[in-house]
Amino acid sequence: MHRLASLFALVLLALPAGALAQDAAPAPGAGRELDDEIETIVVTAQRREQDLQKVPISLTALQESDLEALQVRNFADIGYAVPNLTTNLQLGASTTPAYAIRGVTSGLLSFSVDSGVGLYLDGVYVARSAASAFDLADIERVEVLRGPQGILWGRNTTAGAINFVTAEPREEFGVKQTLSGGNFGLFRSRTTLDSGAWNGFSARLTYLHSQQDGYVDNLARGRTFDYGTGGIRTSVDDFGRENNDAGMLSLHYGGERLRADYKFDYTKLHSSQQATQAVGFSDGAGGGFAQLIFALQPSVGGNGVIARKRLANVANEMMTASELQVWGQSLTLAFELSDSITLKSITGYRDLEEFVGGNDIDGNELFNPDLAPILGFNLGPVGAALPLITSNGKGRQQDQVQQELQALGETGPVEWIAGFFYFQEDGTDQGNLWILTPFAGGVAPPATFTDQRVDNRSIAIYGNATWHALDSLHLSLGARQTWDDRVAEDPTYAPARQSGKSDNADWQLKVAWDATENANLYYSVGTSFLSGGFLNGEAFREEQVLAHELGAKTRWWGDRLTLNAAAFFEDYDDLQVPIFAGGALRVFNAGKAEIWGIELEGRVLPAEGLSLTYGFGHQDFDFIEFFPVLGGPNEADRAQRTNTPDNTVNLALQYDLPELSFGRISARIDANWRDDVKFLLFPITGDIAANAASTQQAHWQLGARVGISDIALGDRARLGVALWTQNLLDEKEPGFSSDLGLVVVSKFQKPRSYGVDVTLEF
Repeated sequence: MHRLASLFALVLLALPAGALAQDAAPAPGAGRELDDEIETIVVTAQRREQDLQKVPISLTALQESDLEALQVRNFADIGYAVPNLTTNLQLGASTTPAYAIRGVTSGLLSFSVDSGVGLYLDGVYVARSAASAFDLADIERVEVLRGPQGILWGRNTTAGAINFVTAEPREEFGVKQTLSGGNFGLFRSRTTLDSGAWNGFSARLTYLHSQQDGYVDNLARGRTFDYGTGGIRTSVDDFGRENNDAGMLSLHYGGERLRADYKFDYTKLHSSQQATQAVGFSDGAGGGFAQLIFALQPSVGGNGVIARKRLANVANEMMTASELQVWGQSLTLAFELSDSITLKSITGYRDLEEFVGGNDIDGNELFNPDLAPILGFNLGPVGAALPLITSNGKGRQQDQVQQELQALGETGPVEWIAGFFYFQEDGTDQGNLWILTPFAGGVAPPATFTDQRVDNRSIAIYGNATWHALDSLHLSLGARQTWDDRVAEDPTYAPARQSGKSDNADWQLKVAWDATENANLYYSVGTSFLSGGFLNGEAFREEQVLAHELGAKTRWWGDRLTLNAAAFFEDYDDLQVPIFAGGALRVFNAGKAEIWGIELEGRVLPAEGLSLTYGFGHQDFDFIEFFPVLGGPNEADRAQRTNTPDNTVNLALQYDLPELSFGRISARIDANWRDDVKFLLFPITGDIAANAASTQQAHWQLGARVGISDIALGDRARLGVALWTQNLLDEKEPGFSSDLGLVVVSKFQKPRSYGVDVTLEF
């Protein structure tokens, strides 16, 4: 409790007296002409439209202009722009990201393991991280809710929730065409057509095509292997190549009492994975054996390279092309039953099909050496291709159905919401895995075949009521009851079929106080959970969290500056931790863990045309109990939290020149700083240098955009041109690393990119 009290004191200290007596201080930049005020941002974090500054949640909202400047195309692109949020690459798939909010990491490829970061598209739950890697053709806003959101957003939000909101049809007819070109052969075309409104009906259609070449050459391109049931596959020419087609249809009807919104999105992505590099050797016998194989590569023509920096050329002879197809549709109906009660229905269906192909996980082109003189035996024919670890996915498919019913209303001084939620998913994941097995004559030997199937169902009822006890005091109480039914099948393991049912009750209490018209303080305490399940024949338990949060939303100096602050303390039981052991991925429950931290963010308008958006996040994660080996020692002191920087900073400075006769000129720079990020759960002791090579060192990510818009071409047409760059400093840090028990491997960040956007609309 002492730590909790200290955190709360930090938030109070972060609120200068000017927030409570704003007229006593002069505005920043006094004497200069200023913009009127910061615009009001409307969000749906509490399942109804509200001013962000009135929502008692630590929340970041990225508007359309932010998304354009940051080049945000999908969920994975927002990792540097939000305090205490990170997104990174993963091994085993071309595009699947790993997410972390406040130290809680998610994003495993397996359908048997849920994510603690809830992902939503227009309020529809996106159950699998792989299904979040697609490019959205028409994004309007992104809302990132930090901290457990188990009451209104449901199970599997122990870390928080990310909701992508797509654009709605405009009331007037219009066409918008954007063409982009850049280095690495980038070409992007986005076409949007708005029908305009007619008797309450309107429609919007967007088509997107994008493509780019890879940015790392494959020294082992064109290698062909016969994977048996996995087919004959050829290695790719380069890594990071993409060819994507996406579309979105939005239909809207707005009547006197009925509102209906139908959304349909489709994406088909052909790509190659990012290059994998071996950066060191694992501890123990596995690492020693791998080191011997690497040392003998010159005798068989292999290239056992340990490269601790990003390379421009990498040999991954078994990395083949990938294909991802994602589509979904949703229908949202809202009916005003009376002036104070609205009934709402959200119906969603989503479908994911992914063919990953070959994974060359060891990061080299290796051949089987003659081990007989040293060990007295050989793994197979000398000179045959020898993957330390490789896999070939036959296919991954998942579909899901969601139905949610809500009643929202006001009864006197009480504002309330009650809801029913139903979710069902079915998924299959088939593939082959080879560990230290030579491919004689380029033909795959017998493999470990996985045939994972899941059938998951979840039902929940929930409610939340806010009593506006006084004009300035608001008391909220929420509860949610969830019933889960999970089935996992895989004949590789015994028992081949595992199933279980569970129920869980969550609650949340929140107190908010409007200290002044422009200063809102709040405190919340509540619980949330992450579903348990089964992975590779082993069960793991639910993850539980009790979270405290104290925050403030403030506006200063004539609404020209906002400062929002939050302090949090979260106590975890049975925290789910993935570990790669024995050639398979396992999920262990870590016992107990604690995390505390602060978040500060806001915006200031210091001068006419000039705006600064800022954010800071600090998080301190501690394992308290962690027994990765049954009956073994407590490894809490040795374990290190992965994918979680202690500190993050994000800054965006934009200057809009006064309107000129030929258009509007604006310039923006985004500077985002991230502290050290460790990717290995346990540090390597036998290869100290591997720890640095598998750690993303503290660094800045810079991006810039300068352009001119509203160039008149006739009465209606407008032209815009913008130049942009990402990773301006060309940072070369690893984007993800893993200890495979033999070698430690890393994928590295994309090099500096730049390009030009040309937009024509009328």
